[in-house]
Amino acid sequence: MLIGREAQIYKDFDSWPSWRKFKVDRVIPESDDIYSFYLVPLDGKKLPKFFPGQYVSLRIPTPDGYMQARQYSLSESWREDYYRISVKRDEGALYANSVSTSYFYPGLVSNMLIDHMTPGSTVELSHPAGEFFLDVNNTSTMPIVLISAGVGVTPMVAIANTVAQTQPGRPVSWIHSSRHSVPFAEHLAQLQRENPNFRTCIFKTRVTSSDVAGVTYDYGCRMDLAKLDPQDLHLQNSGTEYYICGPEQFMLDISEYLEARGVAAARIKLELFSTGDLTLKHK
Repeated sequence: MLIGREAQIYKDFDSWPSWRKFKVDRVIPESDDIYSFYLVPLDGKKLPKFFPGQYVSLRIPTPDGYMQARQYSLSESWREDYYRISVKRDEGALYANSVSTSYFYPGLVSNMLIDHMTPGSTVELSHPAGEFFLDVNNTSTMPIVLISAGVGVTPMVAIANTVAQTQPGRPVSWIHSSRHSVPFAEHLAQLQRENPNFRTCIFKTRVTSSDVAGVTYDYGCRMDLAKLDPQDLHLQNSGTEYYICGPEQFMLDISEYLEARGVAAARIKLELFSTGDLTLKHK
């Protein structure tokens, strides 16, 4: 069954069933630890469309002599001449005691991309894939609520940009929590200026004098949806769709909060990298 499903996927990918070479065209910092990579196909051929929210696998040679692959969400709406991914520096697991603070097992591929993949470098990508996405073939005008934490921001940018381009009148709320600087902050502000139906709420560890009351919230270590204006969550609308991306426990907590307020599980979209009832429940 698995072999058959794999063959079907490759058939759907048409002329791109394996790895394809891309050149790093630009690298743009989006925050103090997230960088966007603009990737152009070396063969010059038009890139296939994808659903916003999907990811690509990327592989590069690493010092151990192997080709190492990792998955990164596409962080821009579809363009025929380039794909964009946004990568967060991975410092590794934190260990602290009374004497010192250390990090163990830092991210190999992500950190190599940030530290060594400059414009002109070559990487390999797989065809876009994934079950967490906005269906652009569904022309619903129901509100969309995007809820993200950390680097979970990346697929949300692709979704928000796609809606802004194809359905500018569709209500969108984007709620994000960030420990440090807010990624894509200028782009978020631009989306708000250009789209009156686009709302943002940002939870930060520390609010500064430049933050806006009612838009930016001081949350300490976690998002608190109860602080929001009810309009930001569109709970009154029985057709609202919710997309959640971030650490696994964050996604579970947010989905439980929404379900406790009457949101059907079928309207909550998230991607859990685990097995069992929780994964099946939120497909």
